[in-house]
Amino acid sequence: MTDLIEITPKIKMLRVSESFTSNVYLIGQDKHLIVDTGLNANYLTDAMQKSNIPVEDLEKIVLTHSHIDHIGGLNKLVEYTSADICIHENESSYVEEGDKRATAAAVFSVQLQGTPITSKLKEGDIIEWDEFVFEVLHTPGHTCGSICLYEKVKRILFSGDTVFANGSFGRTDLPPGGNSQDLINSLKRLSSMNVDILAPGHMDVVNNGQLHIKKSYETAKVYL
Repeated sequence: MTDLIEITPKIKMLRVSESFTSNVYLIGQDKHLIVDTGLNANYLTDAMQKSNIPVEDLEKIVLTHSHIDHIGGLNKLVEYTSADICIHENESSYVEEGDKRATAAAVFSVQLQGTPITSKLKEGDIIEWDEFVFEVLHTPGHTCGSICLYEKVKRILFSGDTVFANGSFGRTDLPPGGNSQDLINSLKRLSSMNVDILAPGHMDVVNNGQLHIKKSYETAKVYL
């Protein structure tokens, strides 16, 4: 499956169930922002073509962290677009240098080339796009530079691999800087926020996001 699934009129999700790759979120009407690239850019570009969305309209790429299943399509997308590429400052060097260990590319035997980062994000940065105002939340634990994007008014959270649905969350045993206590702290923080739509890096988008996050926090306290 390489179709774009509508989450809201201006948010679409690409989920490729048959491959080791992250969800990709396409945001906007005329000009587009994506959250993560997935492992292979062809999944996204094919889906955009089916939906009559020009790849050239992709103007911003926000990476939730530097693991290869979230950034693997970046090299190819850079060939197609002049998009602004954003990632937390703690992990920007891993992408720019093509660090195969830090990106877990070596673990999964995937090739990787370095790609310049144009915007190094930090806690509290604001990304305004179309009708959305996203706050960058630094949520370490899965990696040292993991981020979430939070739309406070619309109660939408793009959570990367920090938290999934049904009481689950990202693993903490991969580089760079996976840390169980950091993840517990990040989940505790997120559990206090008003979230209706939870859009994670893997698995399904869910409603009642705050309940899912609280369940994940309680689970993490027991098992991490």
